[in-house]
Amino acid sequence: MRPSKLTVYELFQQQKRYAVPLYQRPYVWNEQDNWAPLWEDISSKATAIRGGRSYSPHFLGAIVLQQIPVFGKQLACAQVIDGQQRLTTLQVLLAVVRNRVAAALQGCTDEERRILLGDITDDLRALTQHRGVMETPIEKFKVWPTNEDRTVFQAVMTAPGRAELDQRYPIEYEGKRKKTPKPGPGLVEAYRFFDRALGEFAAEMAVLPAAGVPVDIPEFAILDALKNALHLVVIELEDRDDPQVIFETLNARGTRLLPSDLIRNFVFTEAVARKESSDELYMQLWRHFDERASDETDGFWKQEVKVGREKRPRLDLFLQHYLVCKSETEVALPHLYEDFKKFWKSRNGGTVQSGLEELRRFGEAWHDFQEPARVADERVRTFLLRLAVLDNSTLMPLLLFLFAERKDALSDQQRSEILGDIESYLVRRWICGLTTKNYNRFFVGLLHEIRASPTFDASDVRRRLVAASGDSRWPSDRDVERAWLHEPLYQRLDSAGIQMLLEAVQDELLTSKQEKVRVLQRLTVEHVLPRGWRESWAAPAPDLATPEETPEERRDRSLHTLGNLTLLTQPLNSAISNGPFVAKRPEITKQSLLFLNSYFQEAASWDEDAIAKRGEFLLAAAKRVWALPASPAA
Repeated sequence: MRPSKLTVYELFQQQKRYAVPLYQRPYVWNEQDNWAPLWEDISSKATAIRGGRSYSPHFLGAIVLQQIPVFGKQLACAQVIDGQQRLTTLQVLLAVVRNRVAAALQGCTDEERRILLGDITDDLRALTQHRGVMETPIEKFKVWPTNEDRTVFQAVMTAPGRAELDQRYPIEYEGKRKKTPKPGPGLVEAYRFFDRALGEFAAEMAVLPAAGVPVDIPEFAILDALKNALHLVVIELEDRDDPQVIFETLNARGTRLLPSDLIRNFVFTEAVARKESSDELYMQLWRHFDERASDETDGFWKQEVKVGREKRPRLDLFLQHYLVCKSETEVALPHLYEDFKKFWKSRNGGTVQSGLEELRRFGEAWHDFQEPARVADERVRTFLLRLAVLDNSTLMPLLLFLFAERKDALSDQQRSEILGDIESYLVRRWICGLTTKNYNRFFVGLLHEIRASPTFDASDVRRRLVAASGDSRWPSDRDVERAWLHEPLYQRLDSAGIQMLLEAVQDELLTSKQEKVRVLQRLTVEHVLPRGWRESWAAPAPDLATPEETPEERRDRSLHTLGNLTLLTQPLNSAISNGPFVAKRPEITKQSLLFLNSYFQEAASWDEDAIAKRGEFLLAAAKRVWALPASPAA
């Protein structure tokens, strides 16, 4: 490494481009954390200079550069390994100062002052734009940001002033009274901040004597501070230096980098080291991970989802599941980056391109898991929808193995059988309330065993699930029967869970004689014997008492069992509410198109015995949906 100390002026005065690699994250600085503190540093030095007071040099931080070979008419160029946010922001600030001085020049009639303003304008233009012969038009920019920021950056750097920039990026308002400005692109907001700050600085300086500058131009004091008082530590890397190690060390401070940010930089630094085309690989195989939505909000991969008590971007979660799938070891999110580096370096000489192609393929499969509507296969789509209700992400590495790694090695029938067995295993355990705490280890072990099988097929998965014992067992019919008929599952599984079970039973009950009705609206769970039964239902018979329960306790438990639950539209549910069965029954059978509710056509009355009988009827269908291929011990 070759460190040097340069003022901001000296850095940008050089005929050298500072190019940010495509794979680095986009512009993220904001007012509170970054622009305001930076402006405080700059304006305090400018104030001292304008007042003729002594001042000491101030360091704005470090930037790390790696020289890029150039040819022909190309300008000298350095790749920005670290410091892109700072360099980009300083260019925006200089553009604001340049435009304000240029505007003052246009309205100036004093010849001596015009000469001074013209000299300052020329100086500022030289700091924001290269001149002379160059190979491509983009080389005129001192800093060239990541692909995502380029359009906005060019607009900011070429706009003649705030008014023209606001015309291109109009300020929109939000809130109840539409008075709160909606944030625009980060670079545009940076320009607006520094334009306001300079205006306030100029107003303050207007009432103070100018002792330290040759002319009463507030922007001149800013330029003088950048020229003499504000320094950067510029670290230029040599061939033997590892840019990724330096990047990680420097980014232990400042704006938090996500594991996926570090992984992206690591992978593309590897591409540069191996002389693979990092820009081309980024555009073809990674860029979609970084893309934003059409309204400039976070795209699919950057959107945060809840994981326990925290929120994490989907990209971090995908990379975690990918790494578990490939390494067959549990990976904690706090250690994701370090574990990924170890895995990537152990890939037996595979190219960066082949690794990225695999990530792209696995990412497409994982995206389908998160948005089942994308999946054409109805069986797979149904499985994913049910898995979402179970809220079980520990299965994702195994699914990546089935749908990405072995996508072409399994027939649709084989894959369908595997999903059926896994779904039965999970749903039966969920109904029975068995623990999920060992799922990570269990499914990683299952993944290891089936990947090692030389003749892997659906029977391998089934055999291993059937062999599970103890806390990991595949529940028997007797286990499921106890929970289904006797436990108040509505209280444990919630409405979404009950709805999933009843919808599955509804589909199973249909035969070739019934029309398959597609339900387009959201249904609600109805207690046929209502929770408020005491208002309009007769009390249970005293002889139903047992040593364990009173008749009322038995009824309160029974009404939350599956035999007493059905699905109705919200309007029908509200209409019949707590009414007596004699009023409910005809409305349910007349209004509902679900075959699930045709059962009530033959039900003359409704009590605990009727609930148990219907529970057995539904259970028989459920055991066909989530069948048990063998009989593990109960």
